[in-house]
Amino acid sequence: MTAKKKKLAYVAGPYRSNEENSTERSIEMKEYTHQQWLDELKSRFGENIMDWAFKCPACGKVSTGKEFKDAGAEIHDSYQTCIGRFNGKGRPYLDGKGPYKDGCDWAAYGLFGTLNKGNIVIAENGNRIKVFPMAEKIEKS
Repeated sequence: MTAKKKKLAYVAGPYRSNEENSTERSIEMKEYTHQQWLDELKSRFGENIMDWAFKCPACGKVSTGKEFKDAGAEIHDSYQTCIGRFNGKGRPYLDGKGPYKDGCDWAAYGLFGTLNKGNIVIAENGNRIKVFPMAEKIEKS
């Protein structure tokens, strides 16, 4: 299944209209229906939601559903929040003191969303939900 890609203009300065940004660097966010998103996750990681992995768009930490469960979080937190919010080891991303090997405190539902590095899932009711990008496919041995 091919997901639609939505081009977003990158604005480094004061707000400008999309027309004014037409020569700016553009960033692509993949857009999926809910079913397409689930199908892609199953294709990459298998049926077990505990194996599904997402990459924090801020610090780059890749975490699985199992890691979230082990940290006491809900497995469904894995696609919208960084593991650092739950493992007691994460630091605020904006403190500028990386690297963030244990995660940070980023959330897709915060002010800056996924920093235009995530995906958009369109729910059955039409709501557009920003989520962290899927991690690269893991080769099982």
